[in-house]
This record gives sequence, C-alpha cells and structure tokens, in this order.
Amino acid sequence: MRKILFKAKRVDNGEWVEGYIYEHQPPLQCVSSDEPEKSKWYILRTAFADWNMPRGIEMVEVIPETVSQFTGLTDRNGKKIFEGDIVNCYEYECCGKIIYSEDGTGFYFLVALEEGGFEDEHLYDYAGELSIVGNIFDNPKLLEVTND
Repeated sequence: MRKILFKAKRVDNGEWVEGYIYEHQPPLQCVSSDEPEKSKWYILRTAFADWNMPRGIEMVEVIPETVSQFTGLTDRNGKKIFEGDIVNCYEYECCGKIIYSEDGTGFYFLVALEEGGFEDEHLYDYAGELSIVGNIFDNPKLLEVTND
C-alpha cells in the first residue's frame, strides 16, 4: 500500500515534523466579526508510549504554507523526497525542485534552466538519480542562477 505522508514546519519552533495532515476548521459563528477566524493545520503522528500502554496521537500545529506531500520515492541516499525539495540530478548535471501538478496529477521535477526559468519533467523518470540538497522554504537561493 502507498504511504500518504506529509511534512511541515512547526509553529512553535520551526522544526520539520512528519505525519498525517489535518485541517481544523474554526467553529461557525452566528455573529460575524471583522476578521473571520482562520483554520489551523496540524501534523498528526503517533505519540510516545511505554510499558504496553496504548499509543496516543500527537497533534503538532504547523505553518500551512510549508505543508509538503511525500512523493513515494527516496533519493539515492535513502532520504524521502517531498514536494518542495530541491534536488540535484548527477547523471544529467541539473538541479531543480519537486512540485505536484494538478493538471498532470502527479509529482514533477522542475529542472532549473541556465538561461532562467524551469522545464518540467516527470519525477519518476529521474528516480534513483536525485539527491536532496535542500528545500524551497529553508534554501530558496539554491535555485538562483548567477551569470558571472
């Protein structure tokens, strides 16, 4: 079975956390306020348990803009590849980022072009050749091309 997994940055300390995504909608309000309450996003994961106690579920509030889905693939070092990761492809000497395309209903590798812009390639064509070097949230400058 395919594992549906997400990662996102924690609201409290900015660390990355993996698990299952949950959006908690605010309660309905009879009287509207000037600014409606926003929903909160959480990563759910199995909590620690000891001595044969049942495991609980830990809910970690996350920054919604950083939520990234697992592609189902790992890089050449065995690290899970998520949407938003910046990767190098050593065989073809290229760098790019991983995106999910609603139109193509799948994950794509956007290859950074030397002249600027990106070219999309199906991620599975590069399986096993990629190595994660960062992500678009922590290392956006990795995709910048400089012409010296």
